[in-house]
Amino acid sequence: MRAFPCQTVVLSLAMLDAALALDLSKTPQMISHEITTNRIILKGGDSTGDISKMSVVPDAAAPATSLSGILANKANVKRPVFTGVSEFYDQGRNGTDDNAPSLAIIASESVSYPDPNVTNYGLIVDRTMLPGGTNDRMAASFVQKCQATAERRSCVGSNSISVAGGKAIGGYTGANDIVKLPPGLPGPADAAVGLEVNTHTHSPVKIRNGIRIADEFIFDTDIPTTRGTLEDAGIAMVTSDYRNKGGLGFRVGIQFGEEDQGYTKNWPVIAGGTIIQMNNPNVRVSYGIDMKGSTSGFLNGAIVLPVKSQNNGIYWGNKHQGGSIQSTATASGPIQTFTDNGASFDTTTGLSLLQLSNSGEVTVPGALVVNGSASVGKLVRNGAVFYADVTKLSPASGATITMTGAYTKLVLDPAGTLKALTVLFPANPVNGQVVEVSSTQTIAALTLKGQGKSIANAVTTLGSGPLGKVSYTYVASAGAWYP
Repeated sequence: MRAFPCQTVVLSLAMLDAALALDLSKTPQMISHEITTNRIILKGGDSTGDISKMSVVPDAAAPATSLSGILANKANVKRPVFTGVSEFYDQGRNGTDDNAPSLAIIASESVSYPDPNVTNYGLIVDRTMLPGGTNDRMAASFVQKCQATAERRSCVGSNSISVAGGKAIGGYTGANDIVKLPPGLPGPADAAVGLEVNTHTHSPVKIRNGIRIADEFIFDTDIPTTRGTLEDAGIAMVTSDYRNKGGLGFRVGIQFGEEDQGYTKNWPVIAGGTIIQMNNPNVRVSYGIDMKGSTSGFLNGAIVLPVKSQNNGIYWGNKHQGGSIQSTATASGPIQTFTDNGASFDTTTGLSLLQLSNSGEVTVPGALVVNGSASVGKLVRNGAVFYADVTKLSPASGATITMTGAYTKLVLDPAGTLKALTVLFPANPVNGQVVEVSSTQTIAALTLKGQGKSIANAVTTLGSGPLGKVSYTYVASAGAWYP
């Protein structure tokens, strides 16, 4: 340390009323950065004559009343006071078996407070930054610089670990970040963020995540991992309400972008990216999205998609090869509703477009246009049955034909005149159902039976050609067929 004539440097330690003064004018000039006298070790800075980084090194062998002895005696050291800018320097290690920290606070305590809301802290950095500053204020900042990181190893800026012990039942949290905005601020705060993670990568990396949650099982390989039984979630959003005052809650659970806050350009996913991606070809999960617990319902909708934007539907397969549901409507799009009795398509004004019942009936209140052939059991318009299918048969004389709901128009094309033929109408007709029987040959004795339903003016013979046909309509109120 370089000596400066007629200058006095006073090192004051605000503890136990102890003070030490060195008069450099009476101290021999030395180039060394270290002075040892009376078991007190003073170490200088990095350059000759720089005493701004002077530090006092504790010495357990020094007398308990000396400066180094006081610092070394944990029982006496209560609150060391640092005035101005102070720095701690680690002497550095270059071994393979040294896992000692640069600074360790080791305490074993059992402390109880009358107030159950008081927390026991291991380290508190309580700084008050007065008005007038223009830069960011940080209570604690951890910067880990790594010259080289081995493969499959990490360079971690900060790490918080909570290790449970004893037989306590309380919760355990690795890290808990809280931001508080007390009432009385002169204006609205720009932002209140409990935890912000900024990812800066200027070199290529395989994986870049803003937040990565890993269910790790690395070191304790002989201890099986135990999963949660009630709420086992990678991300769980809850509202603390231990005083039963009613939790505030968030307006949005997960938000992408900040257009509502006025930052329209801050969209975190690049063009062609994916909002939420799930890649698990070998894991069968219960649900992709599970919202069945939202029993109170939703004000606007469980899932809201943009109006008539490109590919705004739901797709099966990356090329839609499994089908899709899409909408091209810009206004008054139809509404599909599932009920206990079936399903329906309605307009936004409440008009019914299509109704499907669990019994298999299809009701179309408006016009039904069929371009092509229709092959169904029965087609009803306001109760009237149209010919949905035509059946052509070539029966022999004396045969019996039973008509079902699968065909209501029966065309007979026998080889020649039939002496006798019996035709049974559908057993369970609906109101307005129509059946028709026609023949290309004469039927001398025709017997029509309603299978429990009467037939008014049932014909007993049928001619051939254009006049060789007869039709009947079922009237449910009378329980009979009428020509």
